[in-house]
Amino acid sequence: MSHQVVDLDLTRKIIVDAHLEAKDEDSAIKMQQYLLAIKRNTHDTEPGCLTFRLARFGRIFVVFEEYENGVALKTHHESRPVQDLIVAGKDILAKPPTVTFYNEINT
Repeated sequence: MSHQVVDLDLTRKIIVDAHLEAKDEDSAIKMQQYLLAIKRNTHDTEPGCLTFRLARFGRIFVVFEEYENGVALKTHHESRPVQDLIVAGKDILAKPPTVTFYNEINT
């Protein structure tokens, strides 16, 4: 487990677990819109993204992602929808997101 990508083997599958908390209900509605835009973009333009799942309870969002490798993760992070959420985050997040990175265990 790592909170930084640099600690991972970028040639292997990468699992991302992100937790985000919106400031209030209006912010939660905006966050959901941003996250759904990311999901649509990921599905349409990022073949290296193997899984992108969203869950919500109140103002708390959980994102579970799986990438083929570090190149796929970098492509995702640099996408316009992700960058839009990063910019908006300062206004809609209650606190910085918690993002944890893992390498998949192979048998």
